Amino acid sequence: MIRTLVILLTVLTIMPRGVFAEPVRIMVAANFKDCLTELADRHTARTGQEILLSSGATGMLFAQITAGAPCHIFFAADAERPWRLVAAGLASLESQVTYAVGRLVLWNPHADATATDINTALDTAQFAAGHHLALANPLHAPYGRAAQQTLQAAGRWDAVQPHLVKGQSVGQTWQFVYTGAARLGFVSLAQIRAAERADPTASLGLVFIVPTGLHDLIVQRAVLMSGAPPAAARFLAFVQSAEAVGVVREFGYEVPTE
Repeated sequence: MIRTLVILLTVLTIMPRGVFAEPVRIMVAANFKDCLTELADRHTARTGQEILLSSGATGMLFAQITAGAPCHIFFAADAERPWRLVAAGLASLESQVTYAVGRLVLWNPHADATATDINTALDTAQFAAGHHLALANPLHAPYGRAAQQTLQAAGRWDAVQPHLVKGQSVGQTWQFVYTGAARLGFVSLAQIRAAERADPTASLGLVFIVPTGLHDLIVQRAVLMSGAPPAAARFLAFVQSAEAVGVVREFGYEVPTE
């Protein structure tokens, strides 16, 4: 009996920290999934804390949370949904933080060209029959709403209607363009940076970073859900550390200084 107890205590001593802790459950906007995965891996390597990520369009994730889906931290692609969770009593007012400001990109992998304005960038595609322009659904995805605002500011929204294809999230929009289902599309700068890291020698074609004056700023905020375990608060604090902010910038986001 004593020998068994000694062995058990020894095992408990050498097992990673956090192994018995509740997993931190996070819902994250599709555009930020890769960056948050990197941050979660670093945090887990340091603390042993298990982190489970679910990603999708911000609007869809918001609906899942309000329907009772388990979530400890919500990384939205806007500021509206975290605030609505606070107003509903589902999240902590004091925990809200702007973790990134996203940048919208018009990507045309078929055009070996540059552009100085949005209309020139759009004109790199002739929109022949069967050609599509992809964007995330503006009803669910802030990047899609920014894309719609950009097209409206350029006076092209009505003209492109027959050619639009809408993804559930900016992640699906990327897939539309990457696979050729769409000739060009509005994606995030973070996705472009990820493609560049994956193959620095590859040519991505036209990458036009949309001026922020053409759409509302894509302010991405996170919030801690009510009743979240202390481990969730510790991870959210890590995301605001100098180390994490450096990673976020490397992934193609701006980070406001507060």
